[in-house]
Amino acid sequence: MEFSIIVPTYNSARFLKSCIDSVKAQRFSDWELVIVNDGSTDDSDAILSRCAAEDGRIHIISQDNRGQFFARQRGIEAAVGEYLVFLDSDDELEPECLSALDKILSARKWDIVMYTGRIIADGHDTGRTIGEAFPESCEVSVRWLRQSLISSNAINSLCIKAIRRTLFCGDGTDYSGFAGTHCGEDKVRLLYPVTHAERIFYITDRLYRYNRRPDSVMHRFCIDAVPRMMAGEMFSMLRVYMEKWGMTERKYKSQLEAYEIRTFLSVYYGMRRECRTREEKKAFRSYPWNMHPGTLTPGSFFCSRISIKEKFMLLAAALRL
Repeated sequence: MEFSIIVPTYNSARFLKSCIDSVKAQRFSDWELVIVNDGSTDDSDAILSRCAAEDGRIHIISQDNRGQFFARQRGIEAAVGEYLVFLDSDDELEPECLSALDKILSARKWDIVMYTGRIIADGHDTGRTIGEAFPESCEVSVRWLRQSLISSNAINSLCIKAIRRTLFCGDGTDYSGFAGTHCGEDKVRLLYPVTHAERIFYITDRLYRYNRRPDSVMHRFCIDAVPRMMAGEMFSMLRVYMEKWGMTERKYKSQLEAYEIRTFLSVYYGMRRECRTREEKKAFRSYPWNMHPGTLTPGSFFCSRISIKEKFMLLAAALRL
């Protein structure tokens, strides 16, 4: 079997049919769909049971709620396809997704194929793209990919990559800190396979449909979500892998430091922008922002190792937020 499509789901009953239908509509048929029901309490179980009864390529795994990271992990362990494709339960694949990937992989057995996706809002294509890295399809160096992972969110998403399944084998990393929900868990799930990948290809094709939800915690005020939005666990794991990858030079550490400061800026000003009520403004002002790495105190920012140019860029970004 060529492709295993991994879908973690938790209380996504209203989106599941569209998600599953997008897989069944693929123009390439050699696939299995592994859906991990992560303790849903809505109608997901009934929907999944019906879909599995209608198509033998659909496999359902049920578990107690542990969070998306471990739901995906369960799907990876159960998959048998040569390549893993990841799909969120409220998104869809374009009909040509698997056939386009098969065409690339038939020419050469790449370890990872990166592609892009459409950003959909209110059912309409916004014209914006996720995962855009180069103007044309091309081979990608492992060093470039690793450097991108330690310096930005640009290519975080698992859902715009087909990854050889064997690259996940033998991973003994302690992921216990990722129980529940954490920002950056997509990137963390990439680190082990990227450690062992040798051949990577990027295509400009938009093969994924990312549905931007206005009710996302990223788009409303929720002060309790700040610790996970700061992605401390992700940054800690990046430091571990930078050592494994031999990326210990000052320039790489400076890139990670700048990335951490950008994350702080994004969360801080994003939360400030979303304050609507007097209570929300009070919660924002009383939150202990200085406990987070990346806090922009004069000492931590101006004495940091990042370049003067990067500091000006970060301050400009802060003014735009």
